[in-house]
Amino acid sequence: MYGNLRGVGEGIRQAVASGICRREDLFLTAKVWPTNMAPAHVEAAIDNMLLLVGASYFDMVLLHWPVPMKHTGDVGDVGDGTFYVVNEEGDYGYDTSYGLIDAWWALEELVGGKNKVKNIGLCNADANMVFEIMTRRKNKNVRVR
Repeated sequence: MYGNLRGVGEGIRQAVASGICRREDLFLTAKVWPTNMAPAHVEAAIDNMLLLVGASYFDMVLLHWPVPMKHTGDVGDVGDGTFYVVNEEGDYGYDTSYGLIDAWWALEELVGGKNKVKNIGLCNADANMVFEIMTRRKNKNVRVR
């Protein structure tokens, strides 16, 4: 999304290889871009980010912006500004076929069992959105961050 995944991964690899730190000493966080929040795309987006950064897991994955948008493909490594769908009137391509809670449930499935994500959380959410997640989450063992 920001075009820095490969660079971050390279910095981590250099620090680990030179003995500055161990991977488990670092807390690696990623964000699911709004165009990849549909439940069918969440895991693939995380897999793509793991591949680009060269890691086997993220310590934290956040839902970047709590507004579901139409899928535009995997977020690449170079931020070229083409991640949003915009129509002729300049309106963003909001996707009303799913909601924030659906994206949260997809993230819940990746915590623990698949070992790709250790913690999940929200960015830029208001009180109502946090309340919805807190009251409707399926896995009460997953803490809302």
